[in-house]
Amino acid sequence: MNYEENKKFLKKYGDVKKNIPFTNPNITFKSNKKILIVGGDSWSDKTFRSSCYPDMDVSWPKWPELLAKKWNMEIINLSRGGQGNEFIYSAIQDTIMNIEDKSKIGMVIGSWSQVSRYDYQITEGHAEWAHTNARYSWWSERVQPAGDLMGWLRKSIRNFLGLQIMCERYDIPYMQFCMVHPYRNFLNGLKPTEGEVFLEGLDWEKDAMKYPGNKQKDEKNILRILSEHEHLIDIEKFIGWPMASELGGFILNNAILGKAKKDKLPWIIDKLDDHPNAKGQVKIMEYIKQKAENIYDGLG
Repeated sequence: MNYEENKKFLKKYGDVKKNIPFTNPNITFKSNKKILIVGGDSWSDKTFRSSCYPDMDVSWPKWPELLAKKWNMEIINLSRGGQGNEFIYSAIQDTIMNIEDKSKIGMVIGSWSQVSRYDYQITEGHAEWAHTNARYSWWSERVQPAGDLMGWLRKSIRNFLGLQIMCERYDIPYMQFCMVHPYRNFLNGLKPTEGEVFLEGLDWEKDAMKYPGNKQKDEKNILRILSEHEHLIDIEKFIGWPMASELGGFILNNAILGKAKKDKLPWIIDKLDDHPNAKGQVKIMEYIKQKAENIYDGLG
């Protein structure tokens, strides 16, 4: 899909509403509509900008805004590019707690990211979340006891369970899934992004970070960890659980857009930037909409 085709999609679907920052302590809406809360990374970020093409207009509506429109809900889109799972969970949790009337929440969706991403909290005046990718913190903190892939996975699973428990506590409809693979890129050796290769001249192989552990051994440990937690996860509401194909799981973008890059091309910006284009965002929305409506009545 090229730039002109994306412009046509923009014209068809129109502008999206401005989202409410999750740091707002008093979240209110004037309408009587239910509220859709979405937390995620760049795949659902309304403010997404392509690192490969900084000047490209990528302001087409993202799937959270499209989904809210289909369900006639207000949207609080907490997604930000590069977010890790602690950021995603904390943003959703803070938002739910700041809505006094929990019955106003029509749906909560956790679109989880890579477990290797590192989030930390800044407390200067008020709580705010910042994030960085573990690739960079790994380079600077390699000798520190910063954990390992299995520990990061367990931490993310606690985020998954935290979202599930909170929504069940307040009887809030919810869905969750991993939009991108939670650990595979790190386990295979984290390579520079397309933007870093294209714009900064990094090399795919020379600048890749080799996995520091025993890949074969740790992969078995990862599958064991996922299996051990399956009895705790509501798998009906976690699309693709347990993510690992070896255990019958899947990640959402592969299930929707295709696993091979050639299959994804109609739905992504291009070979360099594999984020969804306008058509891809619509396709993701339609898939999530169908899955949610198969579980919850009264959404459509």
